[in-house]
Amino acid sequence: MDKTGCDDSISLRSGERQRLRDQIGGRLRRECVRLGFTVDEVTARVGCSRRTWQYYETGASMPNADLLSLLDGLGFDILYVITGRGREAL
Repeated sequence: MDKTGCDDSISLRSGERQRLRDQIGGRLRRECVRLGFTVDEVTARVGCSRRTWQYYETGASMPNADLLSLLDGLGFDILYVITGRGREAL
């Protein structure tokens, strides 16, 4: 483990990391649809640009914890966004 308490042996390879980003981006899109948000509405409410949101949705970038917390406040199922399992699965 490193100084942050993380086990370095569990790091993702580049291809796995991109697949994860793509999956999270798709789940963000599905949550927007489920909640009835347009891209303009969600970006205005969380304070990010339309381009940044598109980066999240396409897997070019990953949302940070601050953004995920804001999305949770809007009703996004963050467990689903991150893992693919919804709260109802618990």
